Amino acid sequence: MSKSLLIVICDFLLLSLLSIANFDKPKQTNAQKKESEIALKSETFVQTQMLETLKTALEAEQRRHVDLSRDVEKLSQTAQEQRAQAQTHQKTIQERERQLAQIRQAKADLEKERMEILQKSKQLEAKVDSADKRNESLQKEIVAAVSKLEKSADERIRLEQELGHIRESDATARNKLRQAQEELRQNKENLSRLQRESEQLKLENRAIEAEKLALATKLEVASTKTQIYAENLKKAQAMINIEKAEKEKIIEHAESLSTNVSKLATNQQTLSKSIDQLRPLTASEAFANISGLFVEINFKYSEGGLLGKNNTRQKLYALPFLRGSKVELFFDIDSTPLDFSRNERPPEKLEATVSAYGKIWNVNRINRVSGSNKILSIELPDGFVPQSKAVRTVSAKDRYKYTDCIVINPSTKYYGQTPFMANFTRREYAKLDVGLIESVFKKFSPSANDVALTRTGQALGVMTSSSDLFLTENAQIGPYLEIGQNYSPASAVQFVK
Repeated sequence: MSKSLLIVICDFLLLSLLSIANFDKPKQTNAQKKESEIALKSETFVQTQMLETLKTALEAEQRRHVDLSRDVEKLSQTAQEQRAQAQTHQKTIQERERQLAQIRQAKADLEKERMEILQKSKQLEAKVDSADKRNESLQKEIVAAVSKLEKSADERIRLEQELGHIRESDATARNKLRQAQEELRQNKENLSRLQRESEQLKLENRAIEAEKLALATKLEVASTKTQIYAENLKKAQAMINIEKAEKEKIIEHAESLSTNVSKLATNQQTLSKSIDQLRPLTASEAFANISGLFVEINFKYSEGGLLGKNNTRQKLYALPFLRGSKVELFFDIDSTPLDFSRNERPPEKLEATVSAYGKIWNVNRINRVSGSNKILSIELPDGFVPQSKAVRTVSAKDRYKYTDCIVINPSTKYYGQTPFMANFTRREYAKLDVGLIESVFKKFSPSANDVALTRTGQALGVMTSSSDLFLTENAQIGPYLEIGQNYSPASAVQFVK
């Protein structure tokens, strides 16, 4: 509400109060009363014109409020983020309209009161004081309404300014979002490129590792061959020295031939035997010497479970080894029913027999050999296999006399000759150079449970893999497993573990 309109309203109120005020004037004459009536009519016309002016001003103010409400609604539509504040502002405007309605009602009441004052001037004289107080309160309310309207206008301006700032910040945020999206796209492209480079580096590293492993293997093979060739050279030199010594002996014997013919014949026989002993056996000769010595081990067992097999049989062949005065059989655990994993059950029953030269012997226990987790042994009773039918194990000093050994498969009877060497990390084992195998029938390759002999025909041991040879000459007998009537699956599990 403008200040000029407020001044007009205040003037109107003052004139109204003055018109109804009674200051104890003396009684008027008839002429004076007529003049007063004329003046009152003139004043009433002026007041009526004033009321029309006030009504027009109020309507203009209402239109201003309507326009302001429309502006606020448009502002709330374009600035959704400030909707809560706009709603609060709308409530404030409604409150102001309610207050204006109260003012209009108060104005109507005042009009009514003015008519009553004209009719009851005498009654209003006693209420002048209360009217003054009411006028003061109304004036305060009008001033408060005007200040609130001004604040509303300031708030509208502030909201418009905030809307402009919001629009500017929205544009800035969109630019930043575009920049962030572009950076994210570039980062994704860089990540994909780095992943591809990483995969290429991994492939190159794997290829390099494979080349290193191949070179290391070739180096180890070359070193092994070098050692073998060096040992062969030493053996050949030793053979040459022996032959030289033999030739010298032959010359000495030839010089004494004229004096002692009988002694020369005896020496020649002795020399022939010594040469035969020094000459190594071929693989065929070694196999021919022991081909009839293999014995048969038969296992009879039953597997547990609802679908288990009953009375299953398993057969393997073993070569009797003579160690000291005892004849023993050595074989790999993978060739027996005791080869079961953790998830499988051990046999419910287990029996074994050994067949040799028309005789059968029921085995009562199977021994584990210390130093190897795969080799088992059976000690044969005295006389069951004669010592002449067993192969004596080679002594430690003659074990590596020759660089080659003879490997025989007891089941297929295939055999071959292969270089081997000492294993200094595990002295109970020897190492075969599988890459230099020369097979007789082009079908042989060493595997577990094969037996190995020296070039002199003595026993070396039993294979545990395609390249590892367990030496049985100094093998110690460890725990044993009772089979037959005294067998139990629990003891088999403990024995295997």
